[in-house]
Amino acid sequence: MAACAAMRACNAARPKGGCQNKGVESKGVRCQGGWCGKQRSSVPRRMVGKAKEFGAKADGVTLDTKAIQSAIDACYEAGGGEVNLCEGIFLSGSIRLRSGVTLSVTNSAVLRGSANIKDYESITPAINYLYKARFTKSLIYAEGAVSIGCSVSGIPGHPAERVTLRDISISFAGGGTAEDAARVLPEKEKAYPSGMMFGTLPSYGIYVRHVTGIGLHNLDLRTMRPDARPAIVLDGEVSGLKISGVTPQPHKR
Repeated sequence: MAACAAMRACNAARPKGGCQNKGVESKGVRCQGGWCGKQRSSVPRRMVGKAKEFGAKADGVTLDTKAIQSAIDACYEAGGGEVNLCEGIFLSGSIRLRSGVTLSVTNSAVLRGSANIKDYESITPAINYLYKARFTKSLIYAEGAVSIGCSVSGIPGHPAERVTLRDISISFAGGGTAEDAARVLPEKEKAYPSGMMFGTLPSYGIYVRHVTGIGLHNLDLRTMRPDARPAIVLDGEVSGLKISGVTPQPHKR
């Protein structure tokens, strides 16, 4: 029972009248509450989409980029939510993550980047940094998304195992407060593995809880606005930690 739930975001305002399609399921996306139109809500939503229902094979051979992206886009258009990768090896090129969507990789699944460079889009980021013109290939890319956070979490007695994050550069929105940094997050086994279950995280970058064997290597974690939270927070039972080349670069006040 473990999951890596990465990158979640919500924005804009909820329209009057509440959910217009509650209980409706269409092409792998189920509305379990919240607004389901194209407008965005600041209220957390529980839209759930499974990449396999959009055509993903998860056999480690077939390229599943299109299916995963279709699931992400459908959740976004439906008002936001969560895309689950379950059971199998999902081979993929570049994936664009969008506001209001969580990409959740369960312990029964692997998201594997394609070995063919042609499967990756050439994207020059809008943000300015020294080597922006050199590094244009990404497995997971998001730009213009808000309130992004990353958590790697198991539950008490059932830790996530053997998780490695490597060669990742993320520019977060920032804006976290000292109160956010001091948050003590409750255990939420019944909500697991939803990537939105914790709300605002006490770290601006990566929050790690109940994980055995985690590696963080060559990570560039920066913010676009001042943020009082640390880049990385380890919580609960975390063992087998290996860190190298991690560069926190919070925005200077």
